[in-house]
Amino acid sequence: MSLARLVTVAVLALAAAAPTVRGQDCPLASLSQPLPSTARPESLPLSAGANAMGNNEARTLTSTVAPAPAPTVAPSPAPTVAPAPAPTPAPTPAPTPAPTAAPTPAPTPAPTPAPIPSALQEGQRLTPNQFIRSKDGRFTLIMQEDCNAVVYRAGQDVAIWATNKGEQASRGPCYFMQQADGNLVLYDRGNLPLWESEGYSQGGRNPFRLDMQSDGNLVTYDPDRAIWASDTVQDGKPCSEVGC
Repeated sequence: MSLARLVTVAVLALAAAAPTVRGQDCPLASLSQPLPSTARPESLPLSAGANAMGNNEARTLTSTVAPAPAPTVAPSPAPTVAPAPAPTPAPTPAPTPAPTAAPTPAPTPAPTPAPIPSALQEGQRLTPNQFIRSKDGRFTLIMQEDCNAVVYRAGQDVAIWATNKGEQASRGPCYFMQQADGNLVLYDRGNLPLWESEGYSQGGRNPFRLDMQSDGNLVTYDPDRAIWASDTVQDGKPCSEVGC
């Protein structure tokens, strides 16, 4: 039975069961007239026949009405797991460079000694332990601490010439000087002459110099000639042999 027919049967049953109102003839409302929207009909019991028929119809209706689908529950989204950060690798230490060996410094050459002069220039002097030496290194004139000026031959502790004023040592320190007048003089500490060559008596002109020659002779020169000599040219023979 259709739903419309079922509704019609229910309305007819309701009309049959309604009481008759006396004193007034009130026509029933037409079945075709719709009920007001505000009227809510009370639920009335159906007759037995209607119930029987309704039960059958209800069964048919129940069997034909599709059940409302259960609401679909959206699955809860799985929680998003933040990815674990990758471990920060420990920094690789920079390799320690091997120490660079300091270069071996070149040995410092020994200073070249100043050449020993072979002459005493005008105005120069020898003080104790100072000396001049011949260019070949064989003969040396030295001012000794005993106020004696002496010429020695190399390798021999024997004088070949001397001022022979050793007895005046108490007047030292002395010095031996080639003067600007050509004279070669031995002075004590009070500037008093102890010995002189008297080279000034030979004249001559400046500048003068005193040379220790390689033949053993000690000579005072001016620019042109010799004005005094020790006369020890005998190739270094001692004074005891040549009478210097």
